[in-house]
Amino acid sequence: MVSPALSVLQQGTLAWHRWRQTQTAIALDLRQADLQGLNLRGIDLSHCDLSQSQLSNSRLIAADLTKANLSGAFGEEMHLGEANLQYLHGSNGHFSHSYFVGADLSFACLIGADLRYCSLENVNFFRTNLIGANLRCSSLVGANLTETQLRRANLSETDLNEVSLNETDLSQANLFEAELARGQLYKAQLIGTNLTRAHLHHSYLMRANFTGATLRHTDLRWSNLTHAKLLGSNLQGAKLRGADLSFSDFTGANLTKANLRGCQLRGTNFQNANLTGANFEEVSLGQANFQGAIMPNGDRHP
Repeated sequence: MVSPALSVLQQGTLAWHRWRQTQTAIALDLRQADLQGLNLRGIDLSHCDLSQSQLSNSRLIAADLTKANLSGAFGEEMHLGEANLQYLHGSNGHFSHSYFVGADLSFACLIGADLRYCSLENVNFFRTNLIGANLRCSSLVGANLTETQLRRANLSETDLNEVSLNETDLSQANLFEAELARGQLYKAQLIGTNLTRAHLHHSYLMRANFTGATLRHTDLRWSNLTHAKLLGSNLQGAKLRGADLSFSDFTGANLTKANLRGCQLRGTNFQNANLTGANFEEVSLGQANFQGAIMPNGDRHP
């Protein structure tokens, strides 16, 4: 039996707005509703329960889904451009290949959500919970990910160029071959994160925490890594040319065959690091600490 709310909604946005003004309930029940392919541009679905609903190919441009519940919903190829999705509950939702450009997802909860191959340019993810979410191959150019929770998220092959990730938690996330050029990652947490072959050149990584991270063949050229923590990290073959590594901590790190040509190493700590075959040409040492480190020629420093 079709619920009264669903029956009205299927008549379109205008009918819905008129009907909703007569309702006293704020949260309307649209659980498991079939809304596939509907044009609901500008609709007000705030506070509605759309959990486990079918939303594929629906058009929700500039819609209001503030505090709506889309947990477990199936909505591939949705159009949510410029939509208000603040405080949305979308955990374990399936939203791959959808269009979110310019949407506001601040404070939303999208734990374990499927966001693969999505257009997420200029989306506001401020303090959004994306723990364990899958964003593989999505484009997030210009997005705001400040203070976002991305622990264990899959961001492999994503486009994150010029993105703000300040104070974002990316611990144990997968950023294999991700594009992060000219990114802002001040105080970002990347503990145990996989950044193999990622591109972070010209990025601001001051005070970022890469402890135990994998940065094999990662491009960090001309980046600012001052006061960064890279304890026990794997930087084998990493490209660090021209980077500012002043006061950063590489204790126990693997920098085998890494290219540090022209780097600023003022007060940098390489204690017990493996620097075998690393390129230190034209560096500015400035009281760097090499105690116990294996030097580029294979000898251990006293």
